[in-house]
Amino acid sequence: MELFIGRVPVGVGLETLTPLFVPYGASNVRMLDGKHCAFANFDNPADAERAIADLNGYQMGSGPGLNVKPAGLKNAPRAGGSFVEPAKAHTARAAAGTAPVRDEMHPEIFIGRLTPGTSLQEVESMLVPYGAYNVRMLDGKNCAFAAFETWAAAEKAINELHGTPTGGK
Repeated sequence: MELFIGRVPVGVGLETLTPLFVPYGASNVRMLDGKHCAFANFDNPADAERAIADLNGYQMGSGPGLNVKPAGLKNAPRAGGSFVEPAKAHTARAAAGTAPVRDEMHPEIFIGRLTPGTSLQEVESMLVPYGAYNVRMLDGKNCAFAAFETWAAAEKAINELHGTPTGGK
């Protein structure tokens, strides 16, 4: 089981977070650069639940406490968008008469500030090599969402593609 650790105060790093979560059975504690959040893996879901119960709201200086919860996807699509899969999968599902299905067990990332006119195919070509699927763009919003098999794959895409310009108009 993977936990999301949000509202990590500025200046708090892995050297502080890791010892806080390891006694609960955490492994692979990692932070996203400049995002003030972290993730930790747990082999035992009961240990993860205990970490949530004990550390959600934990104060680390001034400001709100840590936000500790299971890492996962939102339950519903955002207004104005529709799920779009890579072309081959989407075409196969369309031919079979089934709609694309969102996988609630895998992480999803937000891709913002796309250049106006950026195509779905361009976004897919950037993300699919990192394991993205169910890539979707919100109509007229210059942003996209993509699901990944693992948080490690999502994090690699974020770290390597952050700031990459898109074509667009």
